[in-house]
Amino acid sequence: MTNNRRFLSIAAPLALLISAQAPRAAEQGSWDGAWTGSLGNVSAISVTIANDKVVDYSFRGAPIKIVYDKVADTKVSFGDPDHYRVTLIKTSGTTASAKYHDRTGYSTAVLTRN
Repeated sequence: MTNNRRFLSIAAPLALLISAQAPRAAEQGSWDGAWTGSLGNVSAISVTIANDKVVDYSFRGAPIKIVYDKVADTKVSFGDPDHYRVTLIKTSGTTASAKYHDRTGYSTAVLTRN
C-alpha cells in the first residue's frame, strides 16, 4: 500500500506536467496562419496554411494556383510541378526560411507568421 501511495504521489504531478505541455508543443509546431515575406527582397509573397494544408499562395498580390502541398512538423512543400516549387523550413514558432524554384532559377526569403 505504501508503494501505491508513493507511485501516485510521483505519477500525478508528472501527468499534470506532461498534459500541460502537450498543447504548448502542438501550438509551437503548427504551421497554421498567414506567412509573409519578400522573395529576393523584391517580390512580396504570402502563404496561408490551415489544418495542415496550404490554402492560399500569393505572389506580388496575385493568387497563384497550388497543385500539391505537403505539411510536416518543420517543413512545408507546395507548388505546381510544371511552373514552380516552394519549400518552407521553420526556424522558430513565427519565422521560416523559404526557397522558391521556377524555370528561371532560385530565390530565397524569410517569412514571418502574422
